[in-house]
Amino acid sequence: MDPMLKEKLQKPATFTPWANGKYEVVPGLKRFGTDFGNGERDNKIFQIDNRFFEYRQNKLEAIKENREKYFCTHFLSRKVEIEICKWMIKRLEVEWPDFFKSDYDATKDETCFFCFLTAEKIIVDRNFNLLRHDSSAPCLSLFEALCMQIQEDLAIWRLHVEGKKENLEQIHLCAPNHWAAQDKIGRSFFDVHVPVAEIEKVNKSASIMVDAMIYKGPYIRFVWGVATDQQLNHHPIPPIGVSPSQWEGRCFDPKNPTLFVRYERQTIWGFPEVGASLFAIRTYFSERVKNKESQALNLALAEAIKTMSMKSMYYKGLHQTHRDVIDYLSQ
Repeated sequence: MDPMLKEKLQKPATFTPWANGKYEVVPGLKRFGTDFGNGERDNKIFQIDNRFFEYRQNKLEAIKENREKYFCTHFLSRKVEIEICKWMIKRLEVEWPDFFKSDYDATKDETCFFCFLTAEKIIVDRNFNLLRHDSSAPCLSLFEALCMQIQEDLAIWRLHVEGKKENLEQIHLCAPNHWAAQDKIGRSFFDVHVPVAEIEKVNKSASIMVDAMIYKGPYIRFVWGVATDQQLNHHPIPPIGVSPSQWEGRCFDPKNPTLFVRYERQTIWGFPEVGASLFAIRTYFSERVKNKESQALNLALAEAIKTMSMKSMYYKGLHQTHRDVIDYLSQ
């Protein structure tokens, strides 16, 4: 890769959704473009930074391990998929012109979408049918090929107006945080979120949420928890040959403390013309830094953990270690 191109990759944007010292399970929708102190990057759906190749490698390893664990489809209509893929291509070119480019070949009536970071070509015809994916790990669909060029995981929701029923119809999830795409695909917003602790109030307004996701917005929201590693892929089922204890994470040891905040920047973009929405999940890690500058955030995190119900602590993997974590953060 061109060294000058690599220099254009900035450090990751910074967000601190725990800074208010409270843990809350709420919709938390904010208008997309809200200023979080990251300049123009707060106006970008796709966050590309100097950890790009780490996220890319994680996706390659996940798909190589078992594509069906991480990429699931449930009766997604071709019309919806094309609409979203066309939007993604245009958005990536607008947000990151140094990294993405499209070229139309009139003699072949084909368009080549090129990613300079991965050096991959995605060739489509005039109807956006995937003709070829020039890659060491070629994908089987245009949506999947595009997912492999970004750091976010993506999910497509669609509302079936005739039955007033929404479904998760496609998901590419290579950085799952202790949940599995196979368990969610084809299910409603309500059913997908049932396992989340303290979700009852949000789920009572599930239909309002789905309507907002598709017909209003776009929106941005955050969720967070704590982790004891920076492993992106925490699928509930470890790869063959990897022990569950090694794969699990969430093993805080006060004698040898390692602690991160694992949080997600989630953006929601509606496609009302096809009754669908695209849900982008970008995973971040914020390590505790032992200096005066970070102490306020450490104390806020400790206070936020104190506000968790025991049900939420079980869900976040803190039920056995929360006291040790709070003591560590309060030092």
